Amino acid sequence: RESRIPNDAMIEDSSGPVMRADALDWIIEAGKRTVPPRTPEGLRSGEKPPNAMDHVIPLRNAPALFSWYLGVFSLIPFLGIPLGIAAIVLGIIGLLKVGQGSAKVGFWHAVLGIGFGVIGTFAFPLLLMLL
Repeated sequence: RESRIPNDAMIEDSSGPVMRADALDWIIEAGKRTVPPRTPEGLRSGEKPPNAMDHVIPLRNAPALFSWYLGVFSLIPFLGIPLGIAAIVLGIIGLLKVGQGSAKVGFWHAVLGIGFGVIGTFAFPLLLMLL
């Protein structure tokens, strides 16, 4: 097809005898075939697979991202209880979203948001009771 092999060249096929290159129509047809792109599992039609930046800032999984932010800010004394509870709830929602396959990003943001939320919710009240 690209004229790299002269038409009068003899080609030995593994399945049969030596043939002329122009007699092998399947070589030409193989170059014309197009293979549809594979869609990764869990993606909706038209949705792009996650790239590296989606794993750093998971915009496709907003509950996990907000859980992480609220979990970090729940470590501030006296803000910890309401922000920590919100971080735990949003972290659970974010984990469910990862498990459903609608978002393949944000797993660790959700886990860290839950962890920081638990620390912010329970650590400071315990610390105040000890003091």
